[in-house]
Amino acid sequence: MPKKFIISDAVQFGWDITKNNIGFFIGVVIVAGLTQYVPDIVAAIIEADAPTLLLIIRIAFYVLSAILSMGLIKICLRFCDGGKGEFSDLFSCYPLFF
Repeated sequence: MPKKFIISDAVQFGWDITKNNIGFFIGVVIVAGLTQYVPDIVAAIIEADAPTLLLIIRIAFYVLSAILSMGLIKICLRFCDGGKGEFSDLFSCYPLFF
């Protein structure tokens, strides 16, 4: 018989994992956050001067953001399986993008 899903247990599990690995998660959030804000800063700087370059940069950052999102999912699943995540996991899913 399958285990019953209890929301309070899930929240407690997530909180315990986060407390025990707070430094790792802060670093991951900073790296992932930078990939969201850097393209906007670059776009503001070069948008009038080089529209073609801006398009290429936006596409590259979109791809990078998708790869990082897959990496974040991989890290979360590792913690759910009782393992540990690593920063290298953020970029380990790039072959899966294409």
